[in-house]
Amino acid sequence: MRDALYDYPFAFVFLFLLFLSLSIFVSQLFFVCALLIAILSFLDKRVLILILVFSLSAFFFFRFFNQKQCAFHSKKVVGRVIDVRAGSRLSFLVKTDKGKLYLFAPARYDNIDIGDKVLFHVKVKPLESLKNNSFKRYLFSIGVCGIGFVRYARKIDKRDIVSYLQRLRKRIEEEFYYFLPSKVEYFLDSAFLGDSRYKSKIKDDFIDTQTAHILAVSGVHMGFVFGMFYFLFYELVSLCGFIYRRFNLKVVASILALIPTFAYFLISGMHIPAIRSFSMMLLFIVSVIFSLRRNSINALFFVGSIFLMVNLRSIFNPSFVMSFLMTLFAIVIYINLDGLKPQVRWIAFVVLLSIFAMPLSVYYFGKLSVFSFAYNASVVPLFGFVVVPVAFLLLAFSILPYGGLKVLLFKIGSFVIGKFLVFVSLLSKVSIVLRIHFHYLCCFNLSFYSAK
Repeated sequence: MRDALYDYPFAFVFLFLLFLSLSIFVSQLFFVCALLIAILSFLDKRVLILILVFSLSAFFFFRFFNQKQCAFHSKKVVGRVIDVRAGSRLSFLVKTDKGKLYLFAPARYDNIDIGDKVLFHVKVKPLESLKNNSFKRYLFSIGVCGIGFVRYARKIDKRDIVSYLQRLRKRIEEEFYYFLPSKVEYFLDSAFLGDSRYKSKIKDDFIDTQTAHILAVSGVHMGFVFGMFYFLFYELVSLCGFIYRRFNLKVVASILALIPTFAYFLISGMHIPAIRSFSMMLLFIVSVIFSLRRNSINALFFVGSIFLMVNLRSIFNPSFVMSFLMTLFAIVIYINLDGLKPQVRWIAFVVLLSIFAMPLSVYYFGKLSVFSFAYNASVVPLFGFVVVPVAFLLLAFSILPYGGLKVLLFKIGSFVIGKFLVFVSLLSKVSIVLRIHFHYLCCFNLSFYSAK
């Protein structure tokens, strides 16, 4: 146990914060588990100090944000828009001085973007007034304390850096709109630019094949983007004798590859899932490159502890749970498959990761794709090695002036990605899916059907 405390101190910090959160929001019985971990930490004073620092910080954040939440007495609210979504209706996630609000708005306010400071005329209702329990839990997990319907909205000002990035994203999305078919445009906006406005129009095929994780900017995206530029820069710097004689090519290539990866992270919208995925994948990639495999797990728990420290409600966020657990599974599987041939290792990695993802898919989507490991083994490599490079080329093409060459390049990119979507749709039609409905006391029933 002393060795575990010494090797993985942040694992115990994370578990302490996890049980602390469960004791606050679920049942006080979990406080016993948190107390046992605190007692265990006396075996390693470093872990004890970390637990004290993180728990006191979590207590500060919890008290600070909950003291001022939902004190909305006026019908006028001023806040900064931090997310925009378009489904059956337009909605804004707004950060104000008194807490976060989730506001539904008429379609005429689609000119409001992320980063805008806006005056809203709205009647705020408590989160408990929502009837959709799953949506209510999601809003609760990201710190939302109230909802409302916007009657009138007016922009006040913009935040320079955010508004600049948003204008860049909007320029790219406009080029996608003009030059690409709707389905390809929706897919790239969702899976590549992190815009969830049109995800509902294309998500069914990906849910049925249990590959919906590629529709949100995640560790998979960051990993493939980093890998693509890593191998590119590795080949380039290996041609320069001055560099390869003096420096470690892996270190040089990884540092250079982090620059475009970070640029992609900024363009992808810097949403909460993207921030978490970039942090986790960054630590994972660095630890693997520098042979710090044991520390990669500790680094993952460090990032998880940071998120729990800032927001104890994160454990109710599906994105956080899936991102954290799948990254943990990926690290453990990657380490334990060391020594296999690269082709065998890749197949085993994808299959095992898909199997571990099944319970999460059942819990959050109510569906279980029987052959999801086969679908992931074919869809994920195509996405990473074909779609991601083509998407980056389309990103570069979007800044070209209008002309025959630009139209031709976009047609080629549209053809490639369109065939990818047709392939996913074909898999969805032949997939066998179990639809699972959970009831109280963990009872559930199954309905068997073929996905259409």
